[in-house]
Amino acid sequence: MTSGYFEGVAASNGKAKYGYSRDGRGDCKQMVVGLVVDEEGFVKGHEVYEGDRTDITTLNATVERLRERTRDK
Repeated sequence: MTSGYFEGVAASNGKAKYGYSRDGRGDCKQMVVGLVVDEEGFVKGHEVYEGDRTDITTLNATVERLRERTRDK
């Protein structure tokens, strides 16, 4: 998981929310990204969340969505 912050007009993005800032930018709205990679580092799935999500809810939701996508494959 990681986060990115918004400045300027981008701060009006619907997913931009104030939350814990890994970048030390508590003054900016942000988004949270959950990224799942395989053992070789290839991306298997990703999700973009509102910036006020906690790590544990983000991790659980990202893993569950990946399971749903790959269940029938």
